[in-house]
Amino acid sequence: MKKIIASLFVFCAGLLGVASADITVSLMGTGQFTETFSSFTTNTQTATTFEVIGNDFGSAIYGSIPSPVDITGNTFQLKLTATYTGTSAANFQIDLFDAEGNDRLYDGSFSSFTQNVPTTVTLSFNSETGPFDNNVTSFGLLTFGSGASVDLKMDTLLAVPEPSTYALLGLGFAFLLSKMFYRRLSFARA
Repeated sequence: MKKIIASLFVFCAGLLGVASADITVSLMGTGQFTETFSSFTTNTQTATTFEVIGNDFGSAIYGSIPSPVDITGNTFQLKLTATYTGTSAANFQIDLFDAEGNDRLYDGSFSSFTQNVPTTVTLSFNSETGPFDNNVTSFGLLTFGSGASVDLKMDTLLAVPEPSTYALLGLGFAFLLSKMFYRRLSFARA
């Protein structure tokens, strides 16, 4: 019986480790993100980053990634790691697309970045159009300011697991521990 409980413990711990990992949607360097449209003034790509420079008045950049990324169960938030040196404090959105063109929007703000320092900001889920199939094939950055400058050097974009994933795994683990505890208690009384 102890071997079964130990096996279940190791299995649940493994599941918790897998479920808690952020999913990399895109590294922004060469070969990881291919620009398909941009209304920014300047776009520069290096081996590890993609930089956009321009203004925040309805500007956008869209691009594709080399192969679809499955973000099932990881759609609650996104994390964008970037270095920001612009003057805009306006809001922006990251728009994820599947192969059918259905999209999922996430909200962020340029004011969340620390100027001139690589910063990871959390983007909150906004909305979804169409039956998004959780396989990201491309994404875009959209700005909504009043013309202030934007200089954003993007490093990585990650999908963050939903809290319900943690809650469900935590409940299962708590159930196993309680069963093990009460079983020991009943053996001690006998």
